[in-house]
Amino acid sequence: MFVSTYICFTFFTNSIKDKKMTEDEYLRKWYQTEINLNEWRQYGNIDHWFFLRQMDLEPEHISEIEKHQENLYFEAETRAVNYRIDKYKNRHNFKIILKEQLRIINEFMNSLEYKPILNDLINTIIYINKDDYVPILLKMRDAIKIEFSGIDDLNIYQIDSFRKGHYFTANVLYKYKNRIEYILKNDKEQEQNETTQPLKKQFTFENNFDFVDSNEVYSYFSKKLVNKRMLNEKDLQEYLIQAFQECTPPKKLFRLEITTAKEKVYNVFYHYFKSIAQKPHGKQREYVDLLGKYFKGFNSDTIVSNWSKGYKPKNYK
Repeated sequence: MFVSTYICFTFFTNSIKDKKMTEDEYLRKWYQTEINLNEWRQYGNIDHWFFLRQMDLEPEHISEIEKHQENLYFEAETRAVNYRIDKYKNRHNFKIILKEQLRIINEFMNSLEYKPILNDLINTIIYINKDDYVPILLKMRDAIKIEFSGIDDLNIYQIDSFRKGHYFTANVLYKYKNRIEYILKNDKEQEQNETTQPLKKQFTFENNFDFVDSNEVYSYFSKKLVNKRMLNEKDLQEYLIQAFQECTPPKKLFRLEITTAKEKVYNVFYHYFKSIAQKPHGKQREYVDLLGKYFKGFNSDTIVSNWSKGYKPKNYK
């Protein structure tokens, strides 16, 4: 298989001028699921699926490549959302900017007279070519409404395509909207905590599990588990190292002090998956395991069957 694949790569290969990688090397990385997001961006004009479809690949191998591309799409979405947040977060009027952008997005999504808001949308949030923006934005609007309707978001990732289309851009806009809402909702409570709690040395860890900033991960679970007296600070830190840095369940599971229904605990982890991590496609089970494989008394199969009902964030207080 590898020999025929190599011949196929070589047959279609030309060197890419002024770049460090040849087409052969680029396509081989896709074949071996080793391509990273920066390389994909740099050589994104090459249709890797054109070459891959001409190989006699096993279905399992194709699925691995598709899964790798899904993960790259998710990383690109997360970076795009974080870029927009980071662009403004050091400004003194950060919250005012976010509120205004949320207003623009909601007006675009909900108003029958959406055309007057289009220039604001493309000039401040998504930055697309004005010559093409009307049809693209209408497709984006439809794509977001499909997501709101609960239809499977597989099309957003366009598995068999090497280009990111309006589904991808729509999903970035949708997740950016969710992130703004989350920041604005939690900002006031965070400010209150900062004024009432003494300063302490900040715990740090490396998040190798997903693309959420480690400080945000810590802040979220500290608020939902430690402040609710379900987990002490020492165990939280050990849990974050095991689950997010090492990505390896411990031999001795952690224990939550639960004085309420287990559904409240499910909701903590579901809300992290949906609103903080922005519901990464195809990764639900991994987020279920953050609870089921790390805490005593919880089973991933039971949790995922409850998650399928779709817990609402408002149920958790």
